[in-house]
Amino acid sequence: MKRIINLLILTLCLTTYSQNAKEDVSKYLSSTVTIFLDDNTKSGSGFIFENGKIITNLHVIEGNKNGYAIINGTDIKHKIDGYFDFDDRTDLAILSAPTLEGKPLTFASEKPEIGDKVFAFENPIISSKIVLEGKVNYTSSSKSNGIIKTSIPLSQGNSGGALINSKGQVIGIVNSGVVSEIENFKAGYAIEVSFLKKLLKRGNETKKELNIRKGAFYYFNESQLKYNVKDYQGALLDLNKTIELNPNFFMYYYNRANIKLKLRDYEGSINDCNKALEIIPNFVLAYNVRALSKSKIKDYSGAINDFNKSIEIDTNFASAYNGRGLVKASLKDITGAINDFDKAIQIEPKNELFYVSRGGIKYFSDLKNEGCEDFQKAKELGFKDAQALINKFCNK
Repeated sequence: MKRIINLLILTLCLTTYSQNAKEDVSKYLSSTVTIFLDDNTKSGSGFIFENGKIITNLHVIEGNKNGYAIINGTDIKHKIDGYFDFDDRTDLAILSAPTLEGKPLTFASEKPEIGDKVFAFENPIISSKIVLEGKVNYTSSSKSNGIIKTSIPLSQGNSGGALINSKGQVIGIVNSGVVSEIENFKAGYAIEVSFLKKLLKRGNETKKELNIRKGAFYYFNESQLKYNVKDYQGALLDLNKTIELNPNFFMYYYNRANIKLKLRDYEGSINDCNKALEIIPNFVLAYNVRALSKSKIKDYSGAINDFNKSIEIDTNFASAYNGRGLVKASLKDITGAINDFDKAIQIEPKNELFYVSRGGIKYFSDLKNEGCEDFQKAKELGFKDAQALINKFCNK
């Protein structure tokens, strides 16, 4: 009985701690803002750096001449009368809003680790959830400054918002925009705060009018819409225009690399991945797409190296294991291939494509029954061509 009482007390304490943690995070809401531009036709997120100054993404404000910010939880409009500085390589900007006063967020000095709990603040235009909670999936900052990916699903309206740790310190600035079947547009990406620190060190205090280049993000967004309906050629043309207007942002090159892979321009895809990695070293998705392109031109050694790098950065990147398994199969390393497919399925047990990969290798390696079992599992998970595989190879 005493043990049961102790367990109940422990459970109550943990519940109270969890509630208090959420309350502690919620108090930082008053340091965040929602940004409205061009007569409310566009909105984004940001946070207070100091009185009269807001941090956000460059793409939130580009092409706009008018705007205002509202501190979340209030309804007072603070006119944005210009910007102090921006960095078009990392999509960061410092805005001027003279009447805005609030408690600034502080910056973390410690780098985030995989599994750390992190929080973001939902744009109130999108939903009323307010505080979004998740964990760090991977960070490329272990060896260099770069990208943080979290388990928090984020969308366009969250761009420019703060990603904070459990101490309420900023570890990154939210930035979305990946076109990929592997990790979609709502992936919780953030630019590590070290890049913002570098921008702030420039100490630019000269205010300029709010009228930064027009159109780059518009074409970027258009390319994503076309990609989603498999108009890859149209998406490529829009991205070409995007890069013409802003040739410095890493995500533009990654997205174009992914589209070129779809269009079988493998050398072009590799070149764009190289450019993305020059700007942001250890960007895991760029390594993955470069590996896929290298495998298509039969540079198997280069592909294996890039898949290894992807897995080194993100040990739970299931698609990298699947891709490496396919390359190993091409090199007749059947055992190694099956081990990689096993790992991919262990991480994502509901991904039908991984069962198809493993099933094909097993079937043609004289493990026909096991191969057919994988085809059947792929069918159960919704793979539309699974029945054709079963009819061709298994129903004999």
